[in-house]
Amino acid sequence: MLSPFDDRGDEPSHLLLANEAGDRCVWPAFAEVPAGWRTVLPASPHRTCLAALRQPAPSPHPSQGDAQ
Repeated sequence: MLSPFDDRGDEPSHLLLANEAGDRCVWPAFAEVPAGWRTVLPASPHRTCLAALRQPAPSPHPSQGDAQ
């Protein structure tokens, strides 16, 4: 039996989530997004979500140079 976190090939089975602290995680697409988390990558294959997770996360807070 597959775990909800197992790779399911090309099936868009997972989301990439982030919280206000900038933490990110791969989450099963069928499950409700937990409170305090938001979707940053819509339903995609597991390997696509993992590749996105390995990329540096954008800062959850704009730098002072951005605030104008």
